Amino acid sequence: MKTSGTNIRLRKLLSGLKNGTLIPRPEFQRRLVWANKHKIAFIQTVLEGLPFPEIYIAAGDVNLTSGEGNEMIVDGQQRISTLYQYFTGSDEIKYPSDVLPYEKLTPQQQEDFLEYEVV
Repeated sequence: MKTSGTNIRLRKLLSGLKNGTLIPRPEFQRRLVWANKHKIAFIQTVLEGLPFPEIYIAAGDVNLTSGEGNEMIVDGQQRISTLYQYFTGSDEIKYPSDVLPYEKLTPQQQEDFLEYEVV
């Protein structure tokens, strides 16, 4: 099995979730359990540009005709799901007064969020 560590921009992970090429694979992940306060604390971590633990992604199915494929999240479903909820404006997150929803960030803050490097 070939493995490698790499950094990826958050925008690529969010795009993969949106277009279905990044599969959360909840059948072998634990269910989503974070309370709102945990989600907010994690969002603040990213907005402040602080690092968080690695996310593990594995190659998934490949279409042998088109060459297109997908990937699956092995570890990090809760973190990526929280960031996706934040980015898409999900009503599953309730914002305290000191944390702005994504759509209320300045353009520079939005770019910084999307360009955040995930290990």
